[in-house]
Amino acid sequence: MPEEEIRLEQDLRDEMLESIRSLGPIMEDGRSLLIEKQYPEIDDFKVSVFPNESKHPGRPHCQVRIDGMTATFDINDGTMLAGNVGRWERTIQKVLLEHKEGLLVFWDETRPDDQRL
Repeated sequence: MPEEEIRLEQDLRDEMLESIRSLGPIMEDGRSLLIEKQYPEIDDFKVSVFPNESKHPGRPHCQVRIDGMTATFDINDGTMLAGNVGRWERTIQKVLLEHKEGLLVFWDETRPDDQRL
């Protein structure tokens, strides 16, 4: 099946490119990288947010890495959304909930304008 070219008005094209660029650096081949920001207040394990990812827009969440395992947690209630951290799950949930206020501010500060709380 031959590829069809879609023509866009210049304003729409510029707006779309700006939106894509706002998500982070774009490589020459058109792919973009997720930018990781580490939350500095927790030393027991690595807690990161990705400002330019859009899997869960509007749902504050973070990625936790511990003992070679990775999982994503909801910041509001500590629910594990994806991944596996084995026996560390309850400990991580407790620590995240203790840092909930700071994590919510950190998450919100890293969001694009259209994803802020």
